[in-house]
Amino acid sequence: MSEQQSLEVESTSQLNIELSLLEWFGLLIPDSELWRILKHENVEAFHTARRQGCLPVGVFRIRGQREYFAFSSDVAKWLASEIGGRTTEK
Repeated sequence: MSEQQSLEVESTSQLNIELSLLEWFGLLIPDSELWRILKHENVEAFHTARRQGCLPVGVFRIRGQREYFAFSSDVAKWLASEIGGRTTEK
């Protein structure tokens, strides 16, 4: 597969992932769901990683909200890059 084809597949995967995330969560994904998507053991592990600056996506707070949020598009981009970087073992 050429590099161009690989980029097109990753772009298509990202779009499909983003559409699914938008359908499930909307534009913003709260930390109460985000920790699972990012594969942390629990929400406390997620917050430890956040405090240490080790999350693969940016998170932010909204005034008046207790939770942290990430944009669905950022999470989709990260997931697509994770999927695209894997090789299939036989």
